[in-house]
Amino acid sequence: MDQLFLEFTAEKWRKCDDHVQKNENDYCDRDMKFDAVIDSIIMNLQDDSDTSSIDENENEDDLDEVESLSE
Repeated sequence: MDQLFLEFTAEKWRKCDDHVQKNENDYCDRDMKFDAVIDSIIMNLQDDSDTSSIDENENEDDLDEVESLSE
């Protein structure tokens, strides 16, 4: 193990550190984009559920009208 550290130069460590920092930055960028997409989906689903309940109420009103016509 000591031999490994002796052969691992400062330049190699710097490259490893640069690589890790690049990966962390890429991860953070992707995470923020992912969160934005998920938030958009959640908002869209909430909007759809509101629209759905309005549509259901309209359908119930339509059914009431049909029932009153048939009586």
